[in-house]
Amino acid sequence: MAPIQTLNDPDKKQAAGRPFSEGNESVRPVYYKLAALNGALIGLAVCLGVWGREIFILRNLPVTPKYGSIILASLLVIGLCSVTGWLTARLARTAVTVLLWLLTAVLVTFIISFQPFQLRTAVVWLTNRKFWGLNTYPFVDLSSLSLIGIVVAGFFILLILLLLAVFQDYRLTNLQAEMGNGRWPTGPVWKSLLLPLPLVFLAAFLTIQIMGAGSWQAVPLVYQGIEVSRAYDGDLFELGRREGVNYNALRGVRDQLSADYSLTLSEIDPVSLTTNVAAIFSDGAWINCRVVNEQLSYCYDASPPYTSGLAGLLAGESEPPDCQDCFPTPEPTAQAWLDAHQGQFGNDPHISRQAQFGSYVIMTLTSSDGSQTAECLFQGVSNVKLLRCQSMP
Repeated sequence: MAPIQTLNDPDKKQAAGRPFSEGNESVRPVYYKLAALNGALIGLAVCLGVWGREIFILRNLPVTPKYGSIILASLLVIGLCSVTGWLTARLARTAVTVLLWLLTAVLVTFIISFQPFQLRTAVVWLTNRKFWGLNTYPFVDLSSLSLIGIVVAGFFILLILLLLAVFQDYRLTNLQAEMGNGRWPTGPVWKSLLLPLPLVFLAAFLTIQIMGAGSWQAVPLVYQGIEVSRAYDGDLFELGRREGVNYNALRGVRDQLSADYSLTLSEIDPVSLTTNVAAIFSDGAWINCRVVNEQLSYCYDASPPYTSGLAGLLAGESEPPDCQDCFPTPEPTAQAWLDAHQGQFGNDPHISRQAQFGSYVIMTLTSSDGSQTAECLFQGVSNVKLLRCQSMP
């Protein structure tokens, strides 16, 4: 009701088409603050619409890394929208406001699209320097057609932000008049600021559904499969038929499952709708589960190429015929290192997993007498490559 009363005042009606009336320059800081707050709230609604469900579902799951890329993407979206709100209020030109918000909507769409890939990789770089420069979560296609497709997928965000931009000056001028020279919004002002946010939330939610960026959904599915397989003593195949989940995918690794473990996305292929999730158990067991089109496909022991396979290469052995893909494929530099250090780590070296992000894995290799230590970097899930090894002091 407050904005209607404001417009009934002749003086305020005259000022409704522009942010400030003559001789009232003191309201400028209040107006700019209001515009920045409006932009930040719009950005927050976008973030909740895009990542709210993911945050809620993953909250109690033992997944790592969990929210790093979402936090980074949310800060970018909220900050960008807040700056756009403040800048358009400073410029106070409707055409410029619409243009800048349209550009902001495009940038927000790209941030949403890149969050599971480039931004997740950036967080890995910031949190673990040993993975610096490694494209841990690569974006499959950055062609012109793909970039256009991202913009098209963000249609609903572009539409809602465009509509809000058209009416921004009118809305904020009336809200500023309601605030007067107050330093913080009152209850009615908050209600008016929050009023369009459900539409923004809905537009963002529809956008993420169109983009299909659901690789994270493989994590709760693998978690459910592990928990059920650990607790259920009967036939996993029959149970899966009843519940519609392929628990039988874990049959071959059932004896390796224990209560204490962590999950991590190991490889994402959005083209084939395939996501690999690694489960690392505290007792040393290590499995990989493949999820295809939101259904468990196959789980297997992931450790041989990184452990017995590495030891076999170091000893100059050949891959056993009854165990395909048990040995990693060494790159030339890695093979040169293996040749130079053959026999130096003893007959039974200790090999342990140090870290994994995406399809990159770092293993620590220690000689049987403890005199030598090395780190080896691997890449790949189905076809594991040994990229390099380096001796540690």
